[in-house]
Amino acid sequence: MKYILSIIMGAIILSTSYAGTIRPDVEEQEYVDFGKKFFCVKRLIAINEDEKDPSFTAASCVILNKHWCITAGHVTLNEFTSIKVLVGNKVCCIDTLVLNKNFDPSKKVGDIALGFCKEGFGDDIKKPILKKSRVEIGDLCSIAGYGRYGNMETGAKISDYQMRAGSNTISYKYSDMVICDGSKENPTQLEFLPNIGDSGGGMFINGELAGITCLVLGKNGQANSKYGDEVGFVELHKYIEWIENHVKKTEM
Repeated sequence: MKYILSIIMGAIILSTSYAGTIRPDVEEQEYVDFGKKFFCVKRLIAINEDEKDPSFTAASCVILNKHWCITAGHVTLNEFTSIKVLVGNKVCCIDTLVLNKNFDPSKKVGDIALGFCKEGFGDDIKKPILKKSRVEIGDLCSIAGYGRYGNMETGAKISDYQMRAGSNTISYKYSDMVICDGSKENPTQLEFLPNIGDSGGGMFINGELAGITCLVLGKNGQANSKYGDEVGFVELHKYIEWIENHVKKTEM
């Protein structure tokens, strides 16, 4: 276990770049600075503690209060022995995982899960406001997470496990998801597409948590978040009652 945690903490200390794909004509520092505003978005690690072949899968999550976080359901599907959330230099254990009852990986429906940390993530957690109204096509959104890095010309190529954030516009809806694409003709000022490792990160509209990153659709058959690729977010307003029924039980 100490070996695994050494890998995790080493990635935090040694990484110098940031996650997601960005516009190639915008300074990277603008995305870095924007990412600093999303205090509730954290890195999540699903760990396999096999002594012969230890490994971990990196993803993202959003802390909802002192004890609960939300992430993408699919990042928890493999046989992991533990799930951790990194809050600063603190490693927080997820004691209970609650998959959404509608989660169907084959249909890409209900791809969210709640994680409960008995010890708590800390006393100074800045809780997000959940968006309880529908997301509309054309809404400007902000996206934050920890995923592969690159720009929209080259695609995401480097796993550096660091936060970055940007913006996009809701293009259309499908099932319980809202979809954004990487636009070259009419981009937002900080046009951004999540990638692998950003799953479970937050999508925000007017400062409210409106969705959770769940998938990347690559039009060229590769999910590398290039121009023209699409990203799906589970729309949370459909699951507000389910979320609040769990989270309010331990609201501090």
